[in-house]
Amino acid sequence: MKNILFCAMALLIISVQLAAQTAGALWAGSRSGFPAANAVHQVLAPACDALAAGRVSQWLNYCSNEVALSDPDADLVLTGARAIRDRFPDNAANDAPRYRYDNVLVRVMPNDYALAIWGIARISDNARSQGSATLRKINGQWKIEFCVCDLAEM
Repeated sequence: MKNILFCAMALLIISVQLAAQTAGALWAGSRSGFPAANAVHQVLAPACDALAAGRVSQWLNYCSNEVALSDPDADLVLTGARAIRDRFPDNAANDAPRYRYDNVLVRVMPNDYALAIWGIARISDNARSQGSATLRKINGQWKIEFCVCDLAEM
C-alpha cells in the first residue's frame, strides 16, 4: 500500500510539472498553428530580413534595450543598442540582402521567453551557418534579448 501511495504521489508531481509547461512547447516552424510560436515568427521574419540587409537600426526596433549580439567566430559580444549601432552602421537602404534565412524554429518557454534557431546561407556562395536568439515578451511584444549569428559580411 505504501508503494502504491508513493507511486501515485510521484505521478501527481510529474503530471503537475508537465501541465505547467506551455502547450506545444516543442520546436515549432512558421506554420505550426501554435499562436505563441507564430507571434515569435512574426517578429523574427522582419528582424532577420533587416539584419541580412545590414539595416541594423531597423533590426534594433525588434530588440530590447539591453540586447546582446554575439559572433563567436569573431570573438565579439556587444551589449546594448548603442554599442551595436556604433559598431555596425546601417548599409544603404537599397543594398541587397547578403544572407538568406531558412528553417526557423521556435520553442516558447514558460514565463514569456522563447528560443529561436535558424539556418543562414550567404547569398554570394551559399556558405552555411546557424543563428539563434532568445526572445522575451515585454509589454505584450516579443523582443530579441540575445542573438548569436555570423556577422562577417555586415
